[in-house]
Order: sequence, then structure tokens, then C-alpha cells
Amino acid sequence: MKAVEPGRLLASRADREHAVDRLTTAFAEGRLDRDEFDRRVGQALRARTYADLARPLDDLPSPEIRRAPSPRPPLAERVWAVLYSCLSCCTAQRPSGHTAED
Repeated sequence: MKAVEPGRLLASRADREHAVDRLTTAFAEGRLDRDEFDRRVGQALRARTYADLARPLDDLPSPEIRRAPSPRPPLAERVWAVLYSCLSCCTAQRPSGHTAED
């Protein structure tokens, strides 16, 4: 039996779904606009071989390549920090003769 090139092997439904997942991630990250996303998803769903399936993914980072983590804290932490500073600032600037009941 003759060996078949990997690109000529038939892709499964699970392979196509995995490709669509990668495209969805790329769209969510802003790497693809809506038209490009739709076009590539169509290509992935019509793919018969691994070579066909590779075409809509070939210019996207592989799943193993991850961006460096953001040095900024998560959004919720930043919002609470801003609120805390605003409240601290407001209470510190209250005139000395006034109480909370005023």
C-alpha cells in the first residue's frame, strides 16, 4: 500500500468543527472582519482534505502561540480601583463642619 500525503487525507466533521472554532477565536480577537470570517468558515465547512482545511487557517497563529499576558489587571479590578479612589477623594474633600446626615 502506497503512503498518502498528509494533506490529501480526508478531513472529518470534527476536524472541520475544530477549524471553525479557530476561526471564531480569530474573529473574536479582531484578526478577521465579518466578511472574511464568513468566507473562511464556508471554506472550512466545504473542506474535503486536510490541505483544503489548512487554507482558511494558514495565516492565523497556531493555537500553541499565545500572546503574552496583559500587564494590566482585569477590568473588574481596574473599575473597583477607580471607584475606590473617587470615593476616597470625595470623602477627603468634605468640609470639616459637615456630617453624613447633612
